[in-house]
Amino acid sequence: MTYEDTDNMEYQSLYRLVKSLITQIPDNCYLYIGPDIYRLIDEEVCLDFLDFGVALDNDYEWYCERFNLSQQCKEYLLSEDNFLIMIYYFCHYMIRDEDKIYVVVFDGCHFNIDASIRIPREVIDECEREFEMDFSFSDPVRL
Repeated sequence: MTYEDTDNMEYQSLYRLVKSLITQIPDNCYLYIGPDIYRLIDEEVCLDFLDFGVALDNDYEWYCERFNLSQQCKEYLLSEDNFLIMIYYFCHYMIRDEDKIYVVVFDGCHFNIDASIRIPREVIDECEREFEMDFSFSDPVRL
């Protein structure tokens, strides 16, 4: 049984949110993560995720680590054992390529998403109601 099939609505809506974001982002974009990445390391959760890390550029000083969202990395993040790290450990993050920002998340609940990414309305409604998340869609997304 997958999270999409489960009766647990909490995990179902969170999984569908993460899946909607990750599957619509082009391969080899970069995931920038703020200082909350160190909590993941301190708690020794999904440490093999760090294998996807790449050198951090100096363009975004607030972010602490950068990861290549290759197809393999996306599959890792969408696996049933790992997808919750995006919800519980990535509180402040940005996904971008060289030319475009696709997603910026602050405090794990304020999402600014590129207008080209489609999140099902029922997922947005559930996440807003149950997790006090808010969503805005922009073209372009700005920091």
